Amino acid sequence: LCTLYPARDFFTCLVSIGSREAMETELLLSASTDYLQTLYWNAKPFNGSRWLMIEVTSQEILEDVKMLIALRAKKKK
Repeated sequence: LCTLYPARDFFTCLVSIGSREAMETELLLSASTDYLQTLYWNAKPFNGSRWLMIEVTSQEILEDVKMLIALRAKKKK
């Protein structure tokens, strides 16, 4: 679902959004932080997926990450 990279005072979360999750993710982006929106739209698709390296530095960004992970987990079922 994701990979976490710990750092001092924050962590980075790698989340891959595939073509199956893209439409729903794009609908949910309007409720997310400007940071995540910019990161998503600037990520170039690679083999049909957008690989997001999200620096989790605030509670709001953490909520964005939890939303993406929940979306990915729902699609896996």
